[in-house]
Amino acid sequence: MPEVCRRSTMEYIKHMKRLGETLFELLSEALGILTLLLQNHISGLQVLHKDQWFDVRPTRGGLVVNIGDLLQVLSNDTFKSVKHRAIANRVGTRITVPCFFSGHATLLEKPFGPIKELISEANPPRYEEFLLKDYVAKFLSSSLDNKPPIDYYKL
Repeated sequence: MPEVCRRSTMEYIKHMKRLGETLFELLSEALGILTLLLQNHISGLQVLHKDQWFDVRPTRGGLVVNIGDLLQVLSNDTFKSVKHRAIANRVGTRITVPCFFSGHATLLEKPFGPIKELISEANPPRYEEFLLKDYVAKFLSSSLDNKPPIDYYKL
């Protein structure tokens, strides 16, 4: 890391980690994976809604919180993952700093599914349990069959 930005980058990482931990506490101790995205004033992030792509306009000083597939599964669809993409534009240089949060590597071997307290007769599970390592394998190969990994586990 260049000396000119080393100290500020390390300080930024420390604050992002603290923010991520706080968000996890607010969402629930058991809810696992999301992404925080800091972006400059140049847009380029888009989300898919009803088969149409929409721009996510940057907000000065704001962070984008992207709920991932695994949080959708854990919350039994209370929180929704959104398909998104980054596009290039000709306005200027787009700068983004994503921070990915995930659990410990030991979680790869444990069953993963909707949180039991969120399941009831009125709200049955929408996903079968699976091993996180199986999801990761499907995620890493998903471009081959174009099927989102979360779809393999829907009931």
